[in-house]
Amino acid sequence: MNILFISNLYPAYEGHSVQEISYTLHDIVKHWVKIHNVVVVRPYFVPQKKRIHYERSFLLDDVSVYNLPVLKDWWMDAVCGEDKWDVILIKNENDVIIASMPYYIRNKFGVKIITQPPLTQTNGVYIKYPEGQKLCSRISYEKDIIYEIDEKLKELKIDYYNQNFHYTFTNWQPFYWKGYSQTTRYTYILKDLSNLDKVYGNFNKSKRKYIKQNEKIYKVYKTEDIKTFYALNTKVFKRQNLKIPYSLNLIEKLDKILLEKKSRVIFAIDDKNGDTICMLYLVFDNKSSYLLMSGTDPDTRDFNVKTLLVWEAIKFSSQKKLIFDFEGSMVENIATFFKEFGAEPTPYFNISKTFSMKGKVSNLVKPIYHGFKKLGK
Repeated sequence: MNILFISNLYPAYEGHSVQEISYTLHDIVKHWVKIHNVVVVRPYFVPQKKRIHYERSFLLDDVSVYNLPVLKDWWMDAVCGEDKWDVILIKNENDVIIASMPYYIRNKFGVKIITQPPLTQTNGVYIKYPEGQKLCSRISYEKDIIYEIDEKLKELKIDYYNQNFHYTFTNWQPFYWKGYSQTTRYTYILKDLSNLDKVYGNFNKSKRKYIKQNEKIYKVYKTEDIKTFYALNTKVFKRQNLKIPYSLNLIEKLDKILLEKKSRVIFAIDDKNGDTICMLYLVFDNKSSYLLMSGTDPDTRDFNVKTLLVWEAIKFSSQKKLIFDFEGSMVENIATFFKEFGAEPTPYFNISKTFSMKGKVSNLVKPIYHGFKKLGK
């Protein structure tokens, strides 16, 4: 029998330490190879700009193991541009990648800044932990990685650093010791969608009322109409006298890739005249769905049709067994809207540091500049 076995929980090279990787799967496979033809493929994540190669193949107890780099840099390419982002990689003494930090870098008025990419709520540091690591060792491990990241950030000669970290990152103390600041922000999460009746029962009474009313009037459907979505999304900002912070070109570029990856769905509602009055753009991976964007015709805001679209997105996420992430907001009325779906406020860190006098002056001038811009409107 020919067996192709694919797992990233496999040693990366002969002699890979048991402190870093479990040999449990290999102990099973090495018995298979005695009576079957077995090939192991070990996928590993490496951003394309920093492609690191292990030996393409090696033999481990007569088992042929192939290292296969998996490139997942398409999101950053789409929202940043291929030449405006990079990634810091941290490797251990065996040259194995144990942490990464993708970053978007801007140079505005001569000030070099690492900041959040468009349409990207969080990035920050991603750490691979050794199996069975004790808590005290984990804390020291995180400290060593963060200290090394700080050194690599200094090498970039940036003026200012500001990133949102994913809510699963919980220990920012080593950054504090290196002179960084932190602001706690909140996203809203529905972690368990396995019982939709229970999820619906946890909705605010008014949310359930709007859903029941609008289900009798409107039909929710899926669409590929990205131009109409952008037009409605633009109205959300225009109503608040704000300029939309991303272009149609960027949205079309991102949407094309997400469609190819089968990682997005657009929900819509039309009025009785056939005009689209509300749309919701949901992005998802293998763990979570994210309410990335939405748009409502200002003339129909009082109809609360967006509530019906959010409910449809939650049901869609439940079918795929995903966590539903509302993607935050620190704006009170938006946070209240999310909270009324029974979502749990979940803290995440905004971590920043000024690296130069130029960065300090820029941070002082920025609020004054934006204040004058508001006065001019």
